Amino acid sequence: MLFRSHAKPTINKSSCSVVFRATGPAIVGDGRGAYKGISGTLKITVTFAGVLGKTAKGCTTLSNAPLHGMYTSITGSGKVKFIK
Repeated sequence: MLFRSHAKPTINKSSCSVVFRATGPAIVGDGRGAYKGISGTLKITVTFAGVLGKTAKGCTTLSNAPLHGMYTSITGSGKVKFIK
């Protein structure tokens, strides 16, 4: 499945929370095993939320410290077909 997005995360500097949400088409193809021959397009939404650490200078970043908690969901719908 292929999904590309140019969405940017939103960071709340007072709570050090970060939210990222992107919606777009995902191309389904190149399945293997039971999914061999699958094709189609889905519209999916990816949501990610997390809590960054706090320091005297502000919030940590995703590149210099782990998250204290996170939530991820992927939802979507669309049509796919199997060719056998």
